[in-house]
Amino acid sequence: MNSVEKVLWILNRLGDEPFEMTLTEIANEMNTVKSGAHKILSVMTKQGFILQEPGSKKYSIGPAVYRLGNIYSNQVGIWEIAKPILIQVAEITQETVSIGIREGDTAILAYKIDSPLPVRHVENVGTKFPMNASAIGKVLAAYHNFDRVKELLNSMTFTKLTQSTLVNHDAILEEYRIIRRQGYAIGDEERFLDSFGIAVPIKDKNGNVWSCISITAPKSRLTPDKLNSWIYLLKDKAEIISNFVIQSCNI
Repeated sequence: MNSVEKVLWILNRLGDEPFEMTLTEIANEMNTVKSGAHKILSVMTKQGFILQEPGSKKYSIGPAVYRLGNIYSNQVGIWEIAKPILIQVAEITQETVSIGIREGDTAILAYKIDSPLPVRHVENVGTKFPMNASAIGKVLAAYHNFDRVKELLNSMTFTKLTQSTLVNHDAILEEYRIIRRQGYAIGDEERFLDSFGIAVPIKDKNGNVWSCISITAPKSRLTPDKLNSWIYLLKDKAEIISNFVIQSCNI
């Protein structure tokens, strides 16, 4: 990797869990000497793209990245379109409401409004969702190019995070077919126990899906009536967002 590629690698790596790393960890994963990695990290720290915690000496994402992210959000515009709708859904359900987007082949949490309740489902903006275990990850994969999805599956081996995690490729593909047929995805304790999510695709005028709206909550608060009402609510709001996006972007 050249210097630019190393900078981008560091930013992307610190955007993944555990969201902080030591100099040694970064140098080892980047397959470079510590002195070279330290030189790059020093420049990135000076420019505000990363921070170093004085005690642990670990590096994490800095305020400059946050500022650029806000600029991107304003340019894309979906947050301004979706924000009042997410606020409304959050007020109705009292649960965490999110927008997930597909960036290339990866499902990412783009925006969220946290539940006001003390026990709630919490994810960080920028979290990447596995394509086999989460409502957001599954719904965005289900509406992705089918040949590309099969290619991705063939290159992956999944770990069973809970008893409900899908790891068999045929079972995952069948799950995608069900999602497309019913128009929504459910994540039922697939990554974490007592975690439940629903995600509905947001479509453009050609039926392509690049984002979704979701509700996540502790499963212990879920009831059959809530499930049915949330599915109806998300489908309605996804259609509204889709129409706004089509009109504003002239897709």
